[in-house]
Amino acid sequence: MQPNMQKYQLTDEQMDALLDRARVAVVSTIGEDGYPYAAPVNFVVVDGRIFFHGRKVGEKVSNIKRDPRCCFTVVDDKGFWRMGDGACDTTSLYESVIIRGKVRIIEDDETKTEVLRALVDKLTPERRMDGIDPRKVPPTGMFEVVVESRTGKYRNPNPGDRVYQRFRMENGTGGTPSRWKPFGVRGQHRTRHALRTVRSGRRSCPGSCP
Repeated sequence: MQPNMQKYQLTDEQMDALLDRARVAVVSTIGEDGYPYAAPVNFVVVDGRIFFHGRKVGEKVSNIKRDPRCCFTVVDDKGFWRMGDGACDTTSLYESVIIRGKVRIIEDDETKTEVLRALVDKLTPERRMDGIDPRKVPPTGMFEVVVESRTGKYRNPNPGDRVYQRFRMENGTGGTPSRWKPFGVRGQHRTRHALRTVRSGRRSCPGSCP
């Protein structure tokens, strides 16, 4: 294991937490031509098992049927840490999990329905009370990542350092250019406040917000 990996390892609990909150992963399979094929997927963890869904046909599915080995990658981008005045004195802040294993195709409609329900609850919780049409379950491709090994890594700033996060904001002409805004390490609350301030042009956060 590389020295940085040893120093900045996520614990099992932290890896589980990242998998629970992340919405998108990249699943990499082995193509017929020997090249890796990586595709973004929505996923959910149900009873400790990782599932993703999609079409029943396509390059990813053909690869899985021929060789079920995969790499499953999840990353949470937390911004950038300015470590000095030079342009290269910057480091990425993140948490990531890389899983090696095999993909199993799920055919059981009862399991598919359970996983689809969990996906709706995670990705579109405002629709958790809506029913799932049973006619749409059999045509859905459902896949489980059977974990053989996993590693987790993180990079966080030191207390008091300034973190920069990127937001995409409307410029009034239909485009969405990126803009960099500095924020303190106090993180999520400040991020929400900054986004509201940019959109409304005024402070909309209680006075207790720093």
